[in-house]
Amino acid sequence: MYSEGLYQQYKYLATWLPNTNVKLGDIGLLKGALWARSGEIPPSASKLTVRQGARIPSLEWQNTNKFVMETKAAGELAPGFTALAMMDGGIAYRFDKAGAIIFRAEDIVAEEVADTARIRRWMLNEHRAGRLDPGSVAVTRVLRAKSFIVLITNSDGARVEMRTAATVGPASNTAAAVRGRLEIARATGMFVHLVVENGVPLFGGLRLRKSLLRKPRVDDVLLDADVDDATAQVATEGLHDDDPFELIGLA
Repeated sequence: MYSEGLYQQYKYLATWLPNTNVKLGDIGLLKGALWARSGEIPPSASKLTVRQGARIPSLEWQNTNKFVMETKAAGELAPGFTALAMMDGGIAYRFDKAGAIIFRAEDIVAEEVADTARIRRWMLNEHRAGRLDPGSVAVTRVLRAKSFIVLITNSDGARVEMRTAATVGPASNTAAAVRGRLEIARATGMFVHLVVENGVPLFGGLRLRKSLLRKPRVDDVLLDADVDDATAQVATEGLHDDDPFELIGLA
């Protein structure tokens, strides 16, 4: 539900498990919306040029409204918080049902491969040599977050308390009002309860089509040893009908 929900919301693939280190040039296979890493493009073959996109202040998604969120300011007496000291600030979630999901990421920047011709060329060569399966996906864009949280409940009545050094106003009962580094103080009834720093929750890439017919126009450009990467990049941009690749999980 986590991967499918985030794909429907943002049209990006979700890292699973959420704290898995996904990086540009990784290779894997998709089963539904779930991507499993199988290897990486060798640095000698890729020599990736990376560029950064615009920053995104925050992203969030949840599959239910049946939960209560409370905040606690440092120095505040809050009887509902059992795992935090008086001088701790923090946030707590109380859930009604199992299967509830909350995702929130802060301070996100896109990192992407500027020249995908090298990746395309390597994937086609590996496929024709029998070393790469059709349907393989190469990661060409990641969304890197300064921090993100993933909460997935395992039972009814689940609860999570998180500690933060930031000052939170007593009346500011929204997740956006909580700033500063979070850490899990206590969790009960949870399937996943993660706070990830400098991680990649979402990504996208190029998939080698599962049904490959002869595509001379694109294949010949990519596999011609006399064509440099810059020429191949320009020559293959905008080609769709005869392109052996498709974009997967790219908004």
